[in-house]
Amino acid sequence: MLQRLRGWLTVWVIPFLAIAGSVVPLVMYWGRYPDPLAVHWGFSGEPNGTLPLWLYAAGMTGGMLLAWWGLISGTRAGPNAPLAAVVYFIIGLLAAVNTQVVYSNLDAETWEEAGSLDPLTFGGVLAIGVLAGGLGWLLGGGRGGVPADVELEVPETTVTSWSGRASNLWLAQSAVIPFGLAFVVDPLWSAVLVVVAVLVVTYAFVEVDVDETRVAVSLGPVGLPRRRYAIEDITSAGAIEVNPLAYGGWGWRIRSGRRAYIIRGGPAIRMERANGVAIVVTVDAAPEGAAVIDSLARARKYG
Repeated sequence: MLQRLRGWLTVWVIPFLAIAGSVVPLVMYWGRYPDPLAVHWGFSGEPNGTLPLWLYAAGMTGGMLLAWWGLISGTRAGPNAPLAAVVYFIIGLLAAVNTQVVYSNLDAETWEEAGSLDPLTFGGVLAIGVLAGGLGWLLGGGRGGVPADVELEVPETTVTSWSGRASNLWLAQSAVIPFGLAFVVDPLWSAVLVVVAVLVVTYAFVEVDVDETRVAVSLGPVGLPRRRYAIEDITSAGAIEVNPLAYGGWGWRIRSGRRAYIIRGGPAIRMERANGVAIVVTVDAAPEGAAVIDSLARARKYG
């Protein structure tokens, strides 16, 4: 009973209150903001970046709702502490940013007249996001709320080289959104949005190449950036079924005891390393790739 209540509070009540607490004041005082409104401040504390009011409201509300939808979808099978931490961080950060934007722009005639902000305010916004993320982790069950990976059967092999790829075209196409917005916002935000678009495309493609000396993981449509893992540092390898939401989403993910390249859901190679930190890579034909890596690692260990 208590677990169900905690799940209900974690997934439904707290996110709803956080989103409503941000959206309601924004709508209630709509006529009292300048348009465009100040959304960025320099180190001097003076506003130096703007967004159209409608675009800011749509982006802030949409970002929160999208994060909430991810939490709802990713916890249907049970608690998911990594996902809850990421979603709470996003919602907490956006709520804190919205509070500063609303407070600074209220009753200003133009965005240039928006209130100045102390540099400590920026640190406070980040701190709220981090604290919210920590709350999400705890409410999601902490270490006990980390979904277990589903192991896949790995075949025997004597092959000494292998290459596999994976792509996520939906993820790559979603980069159009931040890239398109970069042309209608302040130049400072344009640079940020272009970087986001590039990162999205980068983590939509992966290639894994294996030989007797190393495992190379290449990202992006042109194979950059690239990371190499020496076979001598790998103790074993296996294959698992990955749910991106169990890792907190797509991209470069960090979970306790592992680092992951999450391109899409489905089969992935898991490489156990001597330093205790496993590497997970979502790639097509993962069991075959894992078999080659495991065979090479064991041969190096006992050869």
